Amino acid sequence: MPAEITRSNPPAVREPTGYTHAIQISGDAPDTADVRLVQYGVVPVHGEVQPPGVAAVGERRVVTIADRGQVTLNTDSRLELRITDHTLQASLLKGEALFSMLHRSTRPFTLVADSLLLKDVGTVFDVKFQPRGGIAVAVAQGSVALSAVDTITRRPTAAAPLFVHAGQIATHQDNRLMLKPPDSDELLRQTTWTSGSLTFRGSTVAAIAAELDRYNRIQLVIEDPTLAQKQISATFVTNDPESFVTKLSTIFPSLTLITHREGDQIRIRIEGETTSN
Repeated sequence: MPAEITRSNPPAVREPTGYTHAIQISGDAPDTADVRLVQYGVVPVHGEVQPPGVAAVGERRVVTIADRGQVTLNTDSRLELRITDHTLQASLLKGEALFSMLHRSTRPFTLVADSLLLKDVGTVFDVKFQPRGGIAVAVAQGSVALSAVDTITRRPTAAAPLFVHAGQIATHQDNRLMLKPPDSDELLRQTTWTSGSLTFRGSTVAAIAAELDRYNRIQLVIEDPTLAQKQISATFVTNDPESFVTKLSTIFPSLTLITHREGDQIRIRIEGETTSN
């Protein structure tokens, strides 16, 4: 039986940003089956051509693999997946994805993201292309084995993998694979974005705006350094940039915030401050 892909929403309907799309992929594909999402074209769904391995800006998309688990694609992400009788292989081409997988020794799950190879041991983990380059892997449950690989041969460049366990975050950047110091706030953000909101503790306004910009075509521009460097703790809805301004006004009631819309930007400054732009 070939791998089956279905979708919960009618293909012709375009939902507002922020909606989650569900895709079902059966796990009993024969050896010759090759389910490729995105990189090698598109897959027919319900008689129409669709790109089910793509989550557009502001969207979340769920890929369910029967008997194994599911992958949730975050905003502006691309996934490729191949299923055979003996292997389950995925490639994250851009963006971010949260994986919740059951371990099967008869069909091991592997993931490639850039030059990083992950082998799942039955776990929940997030993989993210970082804005300044490199990959971050956050493990919420279980553990994963990470190996840096040659981008051409896909063979590990080190003899032993790095094991990342629940509550840990590892990064791969500039050919260096390492565990990060414990950061419960970052782990929370990297494994709970599926709810449609992000929680920050002690982050600068500039850093929060940059993270929220990933989810929206309307970009937040903090015009003056005084506001940009203020640290706050709050939870923000990912796909509503206007609510960011409203919450800032609540957090800083003594400040008069001046905002204006300029094309696809919302520009924000403190009244009386000299702008940096």
